[in-house]
Amino acid sequence: MSAAPPHQSSPRREALDYLWNQYRLWDNTSVKLRGGLSFWRRLTLVLAVLGALAATLSTQPFVTGLAGGEQPPAGEAGWLSYTPWALGILSAVFLALTAFFTQKVLNPEQEAQWVRARAAAEAFKREAYLLAAHAPPYDAGLPLDTAKEINKSLGDLESLPPEEAKPAEPPPECPLTVDGYIASRLDEQVRWYRRRARDHRGTVNLVGGLTLGLGALAVVLGAVSSDLTAPWVAVITTVMATLAAYLYAGRFQYMVVSYLATARRLEALRADWKTSGKTDADATERNQFILECEGILGAENKAWMTELNRRDTTAPSTVVGHPAVRGSGG
Repeated sequence: MSAAPPHQSSPRREALDYLWNQYRLWDNTSVKLRGGLSFWRRLTLVLAVLGALAATLSTQPFVTGLAGGEQPPAGEAGWLSYTPWALGILSAVFLALTAFFTQKVLNPEQEAQWVRARAAAEAFKREAYLLAAHAPPYDAGLPLDTAKEINKSLGDLESLPPEEAKPAEPPPECPLTVDGYIASRLDEQVRWYRRRARDHRGTVNLVGGLTLGLGALAVVLGAVSSDLTAPWVAVITTVMATLAAYLYAGRFQYMVVSYLATARRLEALRADWKTSGKTDADATERNQFILECEGILGAENKAWMTELNRRDTTAPSTVVGHPAVRGSGG
């Protein structure tokens, strides 16, 4: 197959442009929503830690002594005497903000919006590649029934402020050869999965190292077992629990395992095709290969959505997938 001129107008090109614009629209929206969630998660993590530290410091003898138990240095008694009170107020403020942001900003509804926007973007992208490659059901026509179902599944997301699609990522060539599909779709997804798995593993290792170090410190302080060390053991325990909650909320460990498994499955499918000796002329095998690739991508996306929605059984229904996309069977 030869690629069509970039600006040639045709019904297939019009349909592809529509699907791709919808993909970019919801991709940009999901990136914005994810960025907001990541920011507030990190902020609540910092606030929770600061709240615990301030609360413990406000009760320490070297701080409470400034309020009257011990005489501070000359000239400093005025403002230093308010230190325990100020730390107590700060602790209350930090912990109150943590609770507020957790309930109002990091609630399941906010995360569900991000998940649904991301799912819509991936669904439109899948349809765009099937159409560009002339794979079923677009090998015999231009049915856009699935696109209509995706739009219906968005529901109240339509009320979100739309993000204009950025032109940085052009649509695939149309018609798209199997080699072009592998280069622009399969290879790109493999690189993305491996890069994101590496990033998430870095986060898991960092938090794991911090938790291990804090646990060792808690053991040492617990062995000393004095009035001075007991409050700090409680603080360390709180920080460790907060870090564990942060990892769970982001599903970092799950993402590492899922992304690497998906990348390996795609690589195996690519190797099978390249060693089969088949070409675009073998229409049945070619279409089956593309459908299996999209099936793997769709299955990973569905599993990801299920994992993120586990905490909220009343979350809105997910975006529908393409009925013709079949999995690779393992």
